[in-house]
Amino acid sequence: MEAETNLVVLERERYESTRDYAIRCLSYNIVNLHLKPGQLVSESIISEQLELSRTPVREAFFDLSKSGLLKIMPQRGTRVSHIDLDLVEEARFARWAIERCIVQQLSQTRTDYDIVELRNNIEQQRMCIESNDAAQLLEIDNTFHKLLFRFCQKESVHNFLKRLRVHFDRVRNLNIERMDMDRLVNDHTELTDAIEAKDETKSLEVIDRHLTRVIDDIHYLKLQYPDYFVVKKKRTIASF
Repeated sequence: MEAETNLVVLERERYESTRDYAIRCLSYNIVNLHLKPGQLVSESIISEQLELSRTPVREAFFDLSKSGLLKIMPQRGTRVSHIDLDLVEEARFARWAIERCIVQQLSQTRTDYDIVELRNNIEQQRMCIESNDAAQLLEIDNTFHKLLFRFCQKESVHNFLKRLRVHFDRVRNLNIERMDMDRLVNDHTELTDAIEAKDETKSLEVIDRHLTRVIDDIHYLKLQYPDYFVVKKKRTIASF
């Protein structure tokens, strides 16, 4: 369980329950691959590192097993779930279908303030590229997309997607590390330009490209990280 020593301990937020804190820390470490797919994790070690009792950690394990990030195996321990590409595609599709509508609406209703906020966020993304901080870039990237929902007064929809998005984010994290980070920021810049110009057609074209890139990149990522992905059993066809 050597990778548990790489656990990033986040600062606990004010009024955050111990259970929610444990969930947030574990989710962060799984999505950002500090806890790697297939790795065994221990309640006692996590409890010690987060300075929590075992009860909230056990509750966090159970919650994350329901969302598919952990796999609890009775009598054998708990592992970080391997990346299931079926779940990744479901998350990507849901995000694409909804965010496409968000971008379409924002292209008609955006304000000057919205554009300033988006460009400020893009500047933060460029700073991440300069420091080669892929994990922080992913966080700021997620904030960029959250802003799109907020400007359309659809933040609750964004929060609804957030739980499903974690599967997509694990692949995106690998993608950002291995692929060109400039590509992501250029997409955001092009999208913001189109929204500012109220060019609905161009906005949809960019978001379509932006949220389908990962489909083309997955084959490469599977070759680079074969142990990270769920191996699907081939179906056998009965002969008569």
